[in-house]
Amino acid sequence: MAYLAPTRALVNQLAVKLRRDFAPLDVVVEKVSPALEIDGIEDDMLTDDDQNRQFRILVTTPEKLDLMLRGDWEAKIRRPLTLVVVDEAHNLAVAARGLKLELLLATMNRECRFAQFLLLTPFIPNAAEIAQWLSPDSNKTVELAIDWSPNDRVIAVAEPVKGAKRGDFSIQLVTQHTTRHTLSLPDELKFQDYRPLNLKLSDVSGSPGKLAAATAQVLRKRGTVIVLVDKPHNSWGVAKALQVEENHLDTQSEDLVHIRFFLEDEMGKDFPLVNLLDYGIGVHHAGLSDDTRTLVEWLTEKGMLKVLVATTTIAQGV
Repeated sequence: MAYLAPTRALVNQLAVKLRRDFAPLDVVVEKVSPALEIDGIEDDMLTDDDQNRQFRILVTTPEKLDLMLRGDWEAKIRRPLTLVVVDEAHNLAVAARGLKLELLLATMNRECRFAQFLLLTPFIPNAAEIAQWLSPDSNKTVELAIDWSPNDRVIAVAEPVKGAKRGDFSIQLVTQHTTRHTLSLPDELKFQDYRPLNLKLSDVSGSPGKLAAATAQVLRKRGTVIVLVDKPHNSWGVAKALQVEENHLDTQSEDLVHIRFFLEDEMGKDFPLVNLLDYGIGVHHAGLSDDTRTLVEWLTEKGMLKVLVATTTIAQGV
């Protein structure tokens, strides 16, 4: 089985999730990197004859699978491709990438004679047409759909509001947009936390990063907060602003401790993320290793982080 995801971030995240989900069934899940070559480690994994180690699910990108098919890897693996799962299948409608995905599906449909297809997408207007295109002569085509819509969403702008004392301020959210009429919020939502992170009004007035950190500090009491920044180096500044004594974790889970030790061994004790974890703060951007990003994503998913400061790379995986 091949599971196709459009980005490297999704490949990494899905591989972790599928390994966890299929572990009780002793089903081996592997991934191959999106790099346009098969390295020695991947070669050994793909051609391993030991049934206890042989993968049953391979997670990769469409581009990498296309490369493998052109290199006759189905024959080298010596097992037929029987199921292809295409995540984010609505990418078929995207101009350049959609055309490549369409050609790949057509190639597999023609050359991988045992392959069946499962296309996953939150929205697609012509599912029956696509199913008929993939299998024009089959009466076994099945289309499943549910009435689904994204989570409720509120878009608001955070503003500092001057307090009565010198330097005092609080955070106010000014509502800009809600996705549903069922969400009824005041135009201005004020929080009573004064001088979050011990910052002064002058600190946040001219610094979007510190204002974002102060807003996250107020919202973290309601659950995990993800702060998006525009550049990797800005993520460390926002995270550092949140590293105050009141955020220090009194107790840490065993998993968090193990991950902290792993980062110490891999990156050194002076690596900023090591100490940030003691405060329930994570950082995620393209400059970090795949393993580090995967661990941070897992900690966020499990609710072990109070605040995650990330670039838009996280939007492609979590």
